[in-house]
Amino acid sequence: VRRGSGRPEGGADGSGVGAEAELQANPFYDRYRDKIQQLRRSDPAAFESRLEKRSEFRKQPVGHSRQGDFIKCVEQKGGAQNKLV
Repeated sequence: VRRGSGRPEGGADGSGVGAEAELQANPFYDRYRDKIQQLRRSDPAAFESRLEKRSEFRKQPVGHSRQGDFIKCVEQKGGAQNKLV
């Protein structure tokens, strides 16, 4: 595993350091390392955005799903249509 490019990890404020270490701990990191580094060099803002999205996703409670909300919405729409018929 290659580490340390001489550049500080993470964002300008250092917020991405933990996310970067967590990313490298991922078992698939070695497979996609070149693509990750290419994205980091070509579009640092997009890279930081993806790390942020990943950390936000991981903050959600386990088992959190929006499927229940979808089912309620469908049932409400279905109930409204049945009343019209």
